[in-house]
Amino acid sequence: MIRLVKILFFVALSTSAWSQIPAQEEIDYIYRTHWYLGPKLATNGFGLEFNYERRINENFRQGFHVSINHVKSHKESRKTNPFYEDSKSYIFGKINSLYTGHLAYGVSKKLFEKKRFSGVAIRFNQQIGLSCVAIKPVYLKIKEPYVQDLSVKPRDERYDPNIHPEEFIYGRSSEFLGLFDSKLKLGLYIKSGIQFDINRNKSKISAVELGFQLEAFLKKIPEFYIGKNKNVFPSLYAVVQFGKNKI
Repeated sequence: MIRLVKILFFVALSTSAWSQIPAQEEIDYIYRTHWYLGPKLATNGFGLEFNYERRINENFRQGFHVSINHVKSHKESRKTNPFYEDSKSYIFGKINSLYTGHLAYGVSKKLFEKKRFSGVAIRFNQQIGLSCVAIKPVYLKIKEPYVQDLSVKPRDERYDPNIHPEEFIYGRSSEFLGLFDSKLKLGLYIKSGIQFDINRNKSKISAVELGFQLEAFLKKIPEFYIGKNKNVFPSLYAVVQFGKNKI
């Protein structure tokens, strides 16, 4: 009888102890590697990025950052040719499209730790490295405005405002046309942002990062035929990130 009482007391004590731990409690592992990727929207375009980090200590991580972006200017002005009802819009005066790729070293600092079942983990992320811009010529469809023969198709030509007046432009050509005529230039890339991780599972990353990025080149990039060209491209960005923390 006394033995049975002891057993019941032990079971009750154990049950009481376990009841204080939530059913979905996770083991608080030390995660040593972290990777995440996602689409990015910036004030001067859009892109995709990937980050890989390793734990330095409780508060810091280091790793590398890779991203690609399509650069767009807020000064772009779209037009259509009124001579053709089915004409496609094009960007007036834009002679080159810009695509940038980035390879950078990054450091991540913990600002606020996530609680076990709720809350947000907040980190400060910063990267510095190289930017490579591909300067791709713009091609447009050109057609004589006074030719009435419907069998005459518009021809793809590299856009030159000197020889292509507005009334000759039928519309934009394929974005891939002229890809192999691109020229490359190297520059500096800097990115700083605050990351908010809202995933309740500590082994996974579901985050939003908001911040500032800058690309700088030695010479102005010839994006437009005249004026508006620059060699420094600052922008604000927001990126949605998904990834994992690994032991």
